[in-house]
Amino acid sequence: MPVEQLTFTVVEGGCGFNPEAATGYQIKACSPGLVKDAEARERVANICTHYGQAVYDRISSVVSQAINEENDWCRRQQEPPETLPPEVLKHFPVVWSYDRIRDDLFALIRTCYLGFCPDRKPGNFFAHALVFHPDDLFAFDYNPIVLSRSGCFWSNHVNDATELQSLEDLGTAKSASAPINMLRQSPYREHLEAILSALTTASPSERPVVFCLRDWGQVPQIVEELLALLPPATRCRTTFCTYENDRSWVPSVRGQRPEKAVAAHQLLALCGAEDRSWNFYADDYRSKFALFNFVGSRFSELPPPRPFARYAANCVQRERTRELGAYHQLIEQLDAGRAPEAWDALIPAATILKFETPREDFASGVSAVCAVSNQPQQSEAAIRVLLPWFAELADGDRLQDISLLSSHVATLAERAGTGSCQVPAFSE
Repeated sequence: MPVEQLTFTVVEGGCGFNPEAATGYQIKACSPGLVKDAEARERVANICTHYGQAVYDRISSVVSQAINEENDWCRRQQEPPETLPPEVLKHFPVVWSYDRIRDDLFALIRTCYLGFCPDRKPGNFFAHALVFHPDDLFAFDYNPIVLSRSGCFWSNHVNDATELQSLEDLGTAKSASAPINMLRQSPYREHLEAILSALTTASPSERPVVFCLRDWGQVPQIVEELLALLPPATRCRTTFCTYENDRSWVPSVRGQRPEKAVAAHQLLALCGAEDRSWNFYADDYRSKFALFNFVGSRFSELPPPRPFARYAANCVQRERTRELGAYHQLIEQLDAGRAPEAWDALIPAATILKFETPREDFASGVSAVCAVSNQPQQSEAAIRVLLPWFAELADGDRLQDISLLSSHVATLAERAGTGSCQVPAFSE
């Protein structure tokens, strides 16, 4: 399906997507797919409106400081300025939000402060949204925040058109995924297992993960690194916001708030110099969110980390992210990329990705692959994973393990509906 796009800002009356609208915040332009899809268009516009308000929310200490910079610069000008220079705009937060629009349709939206409205009053913003299927992120390592570096997003009006083209695809990444760096450092490394464990089960309605940080500029890299630790099928569907001013806000369509929604995203960041302004309640820490308040050094009490979270965090600390990537590949081969329970169950199988696996680990690894592969397609994939081990075991004279492997492959062949699977014959 094509990639759709939409822009949102202050538009003078009659100059936007809806020519009947008066001057104000509205859709400036959108592509044909969103012209026809009113529900998706309204949802994206609702998100743009919220984060447009967030980038000029005077209550926020981050924005308040930026407004002081703006006012100081304006006072130094001899005449009322029409635009703001980059050295002023850089103080205002840029918001990247990744939202599920419906079913398997998502939007990555960039929202930034623009400066003056047509009447020369401050507070204008500009949002540019791309709407796509998450599998379209294959050229970006299935990591939506990597798309932010693609050059696809605008920070201002390109022209006065009210129609935008649908894109054939998202293009290709202009830079590789960032290496895991920040998560290895304090204070994140001490909490990485807990963060990952919470993120694997978080949803907008079930304990979303909330980060509290001082510097909004660090959040995109942290989000990118966290998502990189998840299997691709989940990575490209994990919703986030890099700068939130209302942790309980959720997008609405036609005034309807989604039932049971706690927040708009699975992962969101609150940013500021101190945490008093967020007014956290005991229930926020205890049950509503998985809260990691790095500003106030207070954190939610959470269940023990899941096995996958411990394994992934260990790979990060030992600088073995390639090993983690191979494990992700195994998970995806077994069609378990969106099943955290399977990620935990397959941990013993991480050892069989390396042919130097000790005998005692081999048995548990093969058993884990077989236990997870219950569906025919999974069983066929599991056989393909295990077959190369026959030659390796024969070279090592591990006939007992060959017998074990043959038994499991036969079981998988039955589940796959193939009846049997031809394996190499070895004599004792």
